[in-house]
Amino acid sequence: GEARGEARGRAEGEAIGEQRAQVAILLKLLSRQLGIDSAIWRQRLESLSGEQLDRLTDTLFDFSTEADLVAWMERGEE
Repeated sequence: GEARGEARGRAEGEAIGEQRAQVAILLKLLSRQLGIDSAIWRQRLESLSGEQLDRLTDTLFDFSTEADLVAWMERGEE
């Protein structure tokens, strides 16, 4: 009942917090590597699932320019 609902709500809140932290780290890395404007990219990255953020983390060092990131997003990785 109520305890189960509270536990589920707490778990969902933790997952959202972890995803926001991952987005913040990715924005810092992408800004440093590619010079992206994090204000522009924050919303796009926040729309990605945890799995998609993991894939982006795995591939971001292959990017040389912001165009590489755009191409990755447009290929359906989002």
